[in-house]
Amino acid sequence: MRFYIADKVREIALAHAVGEAAVVAGYEYQIASNALYRRPDPAVSVACIFGVKKPSRRFLADHRAANIHTLFFDKGYTRRPLDKKSRFRVSANAIQPTDYLMRVKHPADRFRATGIMFKKQRDTTPDSPVLIAGSSQKFHDWFPRVSPSDAMAYYEMLVRNIRSYTQRPIIWRPKPSWKLAEPIRDTRYSEMPVTIEMELVEAHSCIVTGAGVAFHALAKGVPTYVMPGFSNVAAGVATPTLDRLWFGNGLPDDDTRYQFCCNVCYQEWTLPQFSEGTWLGLLQDQLK
Repeated sequence: MRFYIADKVREIALAHAVGEAAVVAGYEYQIASNALYRRPDPAVSVACIFGVKKPSRRFLADHRAANIHTLFFDKGYTRRPLDKKSRFRVSANAIQPTDYLMRVKHPADRFRATGIMFKKQRDTTPDSPVLIAGSSQKFHDWFPRVSPSDAMAYYEMLVRNIRSYTQRPIIWRPKPSWKLAEPIRDTRYSEMPVTIEMELVEAHSCIVTGAGVAFHALAKGVPTYVMPGFSNVAAGVATPTLDRLWFGNGLPDDDTRYQFCCNVCYQEWTLPQFSEGTWLGLLQDQLK
């Protein structure tokens, strides 16, 4: 197993924690600079990379073509304001674990430990807004077949599409770290210090591309739609069509939704938990 990392404190710390678990599991483990990556090494059985960035996309594609397993790491799903860097997610052979996420029924202990309250779908009014949770240009660059080179143009088109369905207010909330995001006509522009969790409180629905808020929206009983062609942990559970979002029950049943929340929390771990290694044991079926 080899972890290709950037020279960043969080990636270095994570790579060392992953290495402790890998060695106990019987892997020969190496850490390498991702600046030195050129092509898959056939001597490596599992190749690791961190973050949605341009080199990672080619890295995953290269290893898929070479039939070498990958582990993709990124910031966690259940980040809270006070500990947003304390959890990291991991998925095998893709940037999201959707292919295998719902195959196992994980217990509720880790979801309960987040303190996130699971809620039933609430009543809304005609004035309850549609929340668009935008991803960054960097994320859109991963999906050139469904997103133009200008991500702002994509979200402007999405607003026009939503308006053809409904006259509800629309909240446009881009990822805070996306510095080039701009207001969109016919929407309310949401930005810090208002958090996206605050915007969910009164929302009728939430529309996402890659935003991790999809997990929080489903937990809070907000019908959620993942735009086609993007990768999101909620893709297999969120409402399958915009028609159902507007005109039907846009949520899966409560049991499915609760199990989804429990399962997602078994895809993210703290650094000490990565060192301990339970996560790697859970992924062994994906790495055979």
